[in-house]
Amino acid sequence: MNIFFTLLMIGLFLLLIAFVFSISLLTPLVGKNNIFVVVIIGFIVGIVGGAFFISPVYDDIPDMARDVLYSFGTNEEVIHCNVSTRVNVSSFMDNISKVDGVKEIYTRGIVVKTDPFDDNRAKIIKDRLPYIDGNITSWKVDKKGEIILETKRDYDPQEAINVLGEWLMYTGEINLKYSIFQVHMTVLSSDITNVTNALSENEVVITSIDGPVEDTVSTIEKTLPDNSNIILVCGFIGVLVGVIGFFIDKILFLFKRFRRKIKSNIKKK
Repeated sequence: MNIFFTLLMIGLFLLLIAFVFSISLLTPLVGKNNIFVVVIIGFIVGIVGGAFFISPVYDDIPDMARDVLYSFGTNEEVIHCNVSTRVNVSSFMDNISKVDGVKEIYTRGIVVKTDPFDDNRAKIIKDRLPYIDGNITSWKVDKKGEIILETKRDYDPQEAINVLGEWLMYTGEINLKYSIFQVHMTVLSSDITNVTNALSENEVVITSIDGPVEDTVSTIEKTLPDNSNIILVCGFIGVLVGVIGFFIDKILFLFKRFRRKIKSNIKKK
């Protein structure tokens, strides 16, 4: 939500509150017992304004905080993303590393989807993986046809996939359907938008972002009251404004009286 739209929504809410105030100014002319009508109108209008105008702005507070922190931040965030192995790994990493703000980029994880296999074949794969490729450091094997690998840092994932694919086909006639490799990059907070835009242009899926900014945003999300409570507060604001408008004459009278008393005390001194 941009700043213009945010200000527009807040302005529309204030317009509704001003409507409540104007209605409450007219109510005493009809009868003093209409204070209950003022309260009901103020509460309903406040609730409606809160639900339609304030709630969308309130929901966007974490995102707005994120944008501000990223714009002026000097910290480093870590972007995690998945890239199809149909992309040339070396070329992709070389291009992204040249984007402003990218301090470091490396690969470690690989997800491989294959034909399903039985428990016996799953055990064989688990036992043989460290011998198939010495650059594989850890692995998870699911007989439904998913193999998750962790490799040595910066090891070419395409090489690991080629070796594993050939071995699976040769020993068990298991087809490799598709695969993705996991890329991790350290990025300056102020350049995070440039980097995410560059990744989107390359059709890369960002799985998560970690770092000081995201930690702060997560804290904000946890500390913010529930949306329904904010709508309820807007309802009470409507009631308060309505009551102030209803008793505005008495409030102004008391204010003038208090001001005269202050002035008289000052003169006596």
